[in-house]
Amino acid sequence: MRTPALTRPMSRRTIYDRALRQASALLGVCAHDGQADHGRQLLDGLLTALHDLGINPTPMSLGDVAAPPKGNLTARQMQILVGMSQGKSNAEIGRELSVSEDTVKTHARHLFRNIGARDRAHAVAQAFRTGLIS
Repeated sequence: MRTPALTRPMSRRTIYDRALRQASALLGVCAHDGQADHGRQLLDGLLTALHDLGINPTPMSLGDVAAPPKGNLTARQMQILVGMSQGKSNAEIGRELSVSEDTVKTHARHLFRNIGARDRAHAVAQAFRTGLIS
């Protein structure tokens, strides 16, 4: 017979973090499958449930988002693309994601190649035009 492991109750922050990761992933899948409205409804329900628990979500940083891959882009490339769209420098993006500026530049080069962009401005424009980011 297996004895249950002793576990501590999850803190509200842990519940929030887990729910947010799951909702982010689900919302990304819904948006990728053309079901963005359904994803928004799910997210609204999640936010209401968190509010009922007394948890008020705070704005997320780039590092908080577990962005699902879109098209040919990795999750990290999506995070960097979002940072670029927010007007952040490579150094600022690197600090937020806890990577070096050179690592951000490497991801950016791969990102540019994957979406056929010449530079940052072109990458952001392409991303908005194709719906990678909104």
